[in-house]
Amino acid sequence: MRKSFLLAVLSGALSIANAAPLEITDARGANIEDMVKLPVKGLQAIQSKGQIMFFSDNGRFVFTGQVIDLWSKKELSTMKQMRDASETLNFKALGLDPKSLNAISIGTGKNEVVVFVDPYCAVCHKLMTESKSLLKDYTFRFIVVPALGDKSNVLSKQIFCAKDKNKTFEAFTTNAIQSLAQIPNCNTEGYDKTLIAAQILGVEGVPMVIAPNGRYAKGYPPKTAEWLAGNK
Repeated sequence: MRKSFLLAVLSGALSIANAAPLEITDARGANIEDMVKLPVKGLQAIQSKGQIMFFSDNGRFVFTGQVIDLWSKKELSTMKQMRDASETLNFKALGLDPKSLNAISIGTGKNEVVVFVDPYCAVCHKLMTESKSLLKDYTFRFIVVPALGDKSNVLSKQIFCAKDKNKTFEAFTTNAIQSLAQIPNCNTEGYDKTLIAAQILGVEGVPMVIAPNGRYAKGYPPKTAEWLAGNK
């Protein structure tokens, strides 16, 4: 949301919160020092005159008080902490092991990269092909999810139920998933867990790339090697 819009609507929103110990009385004269879009739909944090407040996207609702990140089990009391929380994802904090999901794993590097992909996503195929040149430094966990509809769901399940996991990367990148031999009466509990994890993590499109330090990119990161190394 643009700052100009926020300045136009803050006045009315703040008048509802007069009981709170806020110094700002006329938002049209507010000096917004910092702003963070939180990983919550319709909510962002704003700092003005050293105070942190939380606003709905339309400026109608304003919240003040304590924010606890239950994933990391800590209070977020500064804009830096909120920015870090909004820009990173930590699988360990969630108790999630990417290997337990619908994962295609390649590489032996000490740094783990998690990427959400869809069988029908051409950009995902390109990113997976590029990853083969980075295996010295990274281990890639490609989490296959049906982001593009029912047909993707069929192929994603076939990846999960494949008898030989060593063949899944080539089958995925050559559009040959349907040729994979399947486990009879495959238990899809882990597949269902994958779908729940993707929803919790806010995977709304593919590819979604999570770097070893937790930073994530929605889409194909330009200069992937540099981005993964934290140089972009």
